[in-house]
Amino acid sequence: MVSQETIANSLMKVELPSEDIAGLVLEMSKITTPVAMPTPPCQASVERVLKKGWTKVATAVMSGSKAFLGNRLVKNNSVQVKRALAQFSDDQETLKTLHEWAMTKDQEIVETTVSRIEAEWLLERLESGISYPGKVISRLSHRLADERQDLLDRAFSLPSPVRDIFMIAAASSVASNEVPNWNIQRLLEASETSRSSVVRSLLHSYQGVVSTELTSTLIGYQEVVSLLKTVSFSRAISYEPDAARALLEISPNHGYAILSTNWDRSLFEDFLRNGSPEIYVAMISTGEEIKKFSKDEISRIIQNRSTRESVEDSYRPALFNKSLLQVIDYELDSEVLLAYLRHTEELTTWQWLTGSYSQKPTVEEIEKLVSDPGFAFGYQLNYARSSNEPRYVPTSKEEISSDMTRHLANLLDKPWVDALVDALGPSAFSELINSYENYGPKYVAERFVREIGTDVGIWRDAFAQFERSQLSMGKTLAAVRKLRGMSKKD
Repeated sequence: MVSQETIANSLMKVELPSEDIAGLVLEMSKITTPVAMPTPPCQASVERVLKKGWTKVATAVMSGSKAFLGNRLVKNNSVQVKRALAQFSDDQETLKTLHEWAMTKDQEIVETTVSRIEAEWLLERLESGISYPGKVISRLSHRLADERQDLLDRAFSLPSPVRDIFMIAAASSVASNEVPNWNIQRLLEASETSRSSVVRSLLHSYQGVVSTELTSTLIGYQEVVSLLKTVSFSRAISYEPDAARALLEISPNHGYAILSTNWDRSLFEDFLRNGSPEIYVAMISTGEEIKKFSKDEISRIIQNRSTRESVEDSYRPALFNKSLLQVIDYELDSEVLLAYLRHTEELTTWQWLTGSYSQKPTVEEIEKLVSDPGFAFGYQLNYARSSNEPRYVPTSKEEISSDMTRHLANLLDKPWVDALVDALGPSAFSELINSYENYGPKYVAERFVREIGTDVGIWRDAFAQFERSQLSMGKTLAAVRKLRGMSKKD
């Protein structure tokens, strides 16, 4: 559940459909720091928050609420409101009034307004003998050097101490016209580790063709058979088909060595029958290997992989080639595609969801994948109390929702983004509203407009509904429409 205040706080950061909606958001928010709202709140709402703390009044000022950028708030008791006016108001009379008040009250406002008030007015005050700190004099000098060089001559008539400060600063400003460009570049370097040395033995040093005769001789010795269960021909250049079959029968682990050679295509069925999940992954470990298989063969490899899972708690799943969808020039059938995604890196899943591949997601595929993700969105390590061994478990919907907000910039224009948000349930709305960047609140505001329009009262109902909802965003908005007797806008 997400509180109404949290929803309002989040929506303050993004464009809203009207000043009235912005006013509603301002009223319902609960903030301790002023916010510059992209959409200024309406006057009526700001009137209602005038006595509810300086932060909301300052927010109205910072957001450009026209009725509050002039003299009206100059006499407000809050120094923070005055500081906001000094920073955001463009009204010269307001700035001058603030400046004069601040001379004995608030140095921060003095320093802020000296950069925003008409330079000649400030110069006239200096000429009249009004005393300013040295840094204020210097700042005005820089402004004249940059903006009003025609006024610099008047500085010669200033009293001596003021004139000295003024002219030194002006000379410095004029002399430093060229500002250096600091282009700091960071060079990221990666290193690769070499393979471990292998045991020097016949099996590891044999570099010829592994023949049926050779394997038959070795299998005749029981101790060699035991060795063959764990050690393979790591340097063999190829295998006769029957020799490869004999070794696969002893241990599927021989598949790795066989696959590293130009293996006979007649062994495909043997790999499917005797391979382990890791072997299926190895069969299409590179783009060049993938290209050797037909669509039907790729589909069978993926389906066999998904039906032969290890059940060991400490088992880390072997992952399919993350580039498969880039390499193939055909579309996988839906169930095969989902099985592949459940056994590959989460980056592949997010690239698919953001439309990076030619095969685009469907609503049904998204719903099925989120309801049964496998390792499509990554996995987490859980440690049982009775063991130090980690258990690999699929990422939760809450974690997927959090990851979604990081990819949201590339999801917003996709026709299936609503389906993804709704499939993730209430956690998605919470993550969207609380996301660090503004893409989440932007999406929420735009979807509100699409599905419930721009009526302030209906938005108020929506805020209340989401505060207690345990449903997805789509179902919660549907409940709001039902409550109001509305049909869906889009």
